[in-house]
Amino acid sequence: GSVRVGVGGPAREHLRARVEGLFGDDGSLDVDFAEADSHDKLDVLRSGTLAFGLMRVFHEVEGLATLTLADEPLGVSLRSDHPLADHTALSWADLADQELLWFPAGRNPRFAEYVLAHLAGHGWSPRLQVVDAHSPALYRHHLRNGQNLVTLRARNGPTADAGMAWRPPAPHPPPQPFRLAAPDASPFAGPPAGPGG
Repeated sequence: GSVRVGVGGPAREHLRARVEGLFGDDGSLDVDFAEADSHDKLDVLRSGTLAFGLMRVFHEVEGLATLTLADEPLGVSLRSDHPLADHTALSWADLADQELLWFPAGRNPRFAEYVLAHLAGHGWSPRLQVVDAHSPALYRHHLRNGQNLVTLRARNGPTADAGMAWRPPAPHPPPQPFRLAAPDASPFAGPPAGPGG
């Protein structure tokens, strides 16, 4: 048989390979990946359209069982000739005057709220330059042509190429947990935990 798993843009190849390994190592199941926007995944999981969702989950969601696959901290992606690219790591003070290339918050409001709160908690409340684009190439275009403009990506995120640099913010970069999720009522979620977990 096969199992249908919803994925979005940030779910990179190594995460998809891990999901395939979880289900297919014994040859019993094939994985059918389906495109699903972050804000749609919960609805399609609860409706039964998808058996699982590969998603960023930052909080407990009622009715959802999850398995953490990876926690990939976000770093700063910027032009390779950006003045901050000379640093091997960036302090929060280094970023004080930088604008943040961002996405429309409605596309993934929980993620936006979580990350921006994390930045503010470390003293950086950047002015946002919002771009409504799904193409990594368009994000690179904005970064290459903007002044004092950076974005946030995991180390091997989609903006990584020869014209870009990636630097970790230190200390305490925003964590980005990727989890495999299924509704609690799903047979895939497993039996409920007994006393003591």
